[in-house]
Amino acid sequence: MWDFTSQNPEFNEIFKDAMACTAKIVMAVVLAEYKDGFDCVGSLVDVGGGTGGMIAEIVNSHLYIRGINFDSPHVVAMTPGHEGV
Repeated sequence: MWDFTSQNPEFNEIFKDAMACTAKIVMAVVLAEYKDGFDCVGSLVDVGGGTGGMIAEIVNSHLYIRGINFDSPHVVAMTPGHEGV
């Protein structure tokens, strides 16, 4: 599937948007329920982090965390910059 997305920009865009939408829903719950769970974290890596939405949400809520977004080269190439990531 990952090869297919890397070779099909139109599908890749649809897939990227779907994953970002799901990540927003999940992160709203994680940040509301996990609250102080990130207190002892200094840096955090999101492996397979897509366009960085999840790690950006965590870093924006916990400004002391350094976020690292890790994904395939074709995904990272279209990732917008996020403060702290």
